[in-house]
Amino acid sequence: MCCTKRLSRRIQAAAAVAWFVCLLLAPSLSYAAAHEVVYVEGFPYVRDLRGEEIELDLGDVVRNGETVITGRGEAVELEAEGYTVYIEESTVFSLREREYGGRKTDVLSCALGKLSFSRDKFLGSEPRLATNSAICGVRGTRFTLYAGEDGSSLIVVKEGRVEVEAAGVSVEVAANKGVEVAAGLGPGEVFDALETTIDYASWNEERLGAFLEDPVRGAVNIERQMDDFIAQIAKIAPLYLESKSRLEAAREALEAKKERGEPVEAYYEDTVLPLEQETTFYILNLRYYSLSGLSLRRYVLSRLYLALKARYVTDPDDPVFSDFLEVHDRILGKYDSAMARPYLVAADI
Repeated sequence: MCCTKRLSRRIQAAAAVAWFVCLLLAPSLSYAAAHEVVYVEGFPYVRDLRGEEIELDLGDVVRNGETVITGRGEAVELEAEGYTVYIEESTVFSLREREYGGRKTDVLSCALGKLSFSRDKFLGSEPRLATNSAICGVRGTRFTLYAGEDGSSLIVVKEGRVEVEAAGVSVEVAANKGVEVAAGLGPGEVFDALETTIDYASWNEERLGAFLEDPVRGAVNIERQMDDFIAQIAKIAPLYLESKSRLEAAREALEAKKERGEPVEAYYEDTVLPLEQETTFYILNLRYYSLSGLSLRRYVLSRLYLALKARYVTDPDDPVFSDFLEVHDRILGKYDSAMARPYLVAADI
């Protein structure tokens, strides 16, 4: 990549990051790990914080909020503090953030396709990995995520252990084991699995075939997954508004103290800073679930709609297609009313 291209990307990212400045005021928040591109095959690209699509080169850094997209025959390897992520062909990968246990945590999200994760158990941070239907706690050191076009997920562990959570249910997957998760449902039974025996294309085709056999049930499962994201937002939103109100009042009190010439260091450390942290965590989580809903709509629901539309192009009044459309439109209505605003920005869309 030429110097002009690198400089242009830095300027674009800096301008977009301004929107997030109010979320990152608290200096004691843990910093995000830098994800450097250490291997590139083909011509993959990244969608940056302004929505611009830029070709990736060795040495580039993928930032929180950005999405890496690979096409057929393309791959990207990212290296962070103590771990690597190998993004395979035809994959959509996003780097997000959310709060866990009072700490800002990286979430490596695979909306579609396949990625492999490898971590040095003695070094580095512990991110979470996610798909449209599951989230994984990193106890393992080597495992692979598969994200299907029907919203399903498959997690196969090579070394260590991985905690897989979906629909409020958690299971622990040990080495040489795997688990499948359907959209909107809890994890299935843990089974014996060797990564070398699983082909993503075949697995994905099988999942799509099962969806086409009963698209209404598949759509209802997707609706259940969307309902879960919406419920999380509904739970967090009032807490965020209350925290934001208290933060604004505390900042006003801080300014009043300054005007009176009173010392403000202790008030800031004891009152303002904790509220900044709390408010930041709430908005991070609100954006996380909003982006999760967007991913489910964009990479799962939209693709399935197009597949069914093509299948029933000569018989659009078929009862199966009509019933699917009813659920499909209901999901879109829920998404538009609960997620499109105010936690997403134009670049997200």
